[in-house]
Amino acid sequence: MDEMGMERERPTWTAVSPAADPLLTIGVFARRSRLSMKALRLYDRLGLLRPADVDPESGYRRYRESQLVTARLVVMLRRLDMPLHRSRRSSRYHTRSLSSG
Repeated sequence: MDEMGMERERPTWTAVSPAADPLLTIGVFARRSRLSMKALRLYDRLGLLRPADVDPESGYRRYRESQLVTARLVVMLRRLDMPLHRSRRSSRYHTRSLSSG
């Protein structure tokens, strides 16, 4: 409910087809998310932001374009000096709320 007692309309989220949600290399994803590749590797190890695909032979990480929303949330939380373990909890809640519609 908003400040006037009116019920707010919740946004609806639809599944994105893989063609509309391309895989991005870690370098491209890092630039677009404003996170360093080193930070992305750390966040993967901590389970904070896992890549959508990891090549089994080369270990190259690729992220879905849709993961930029979560990455930008992590950037914002880190700028607010939120510890990583709390950022992980917040990003998981955010991801679940997006997928549940």
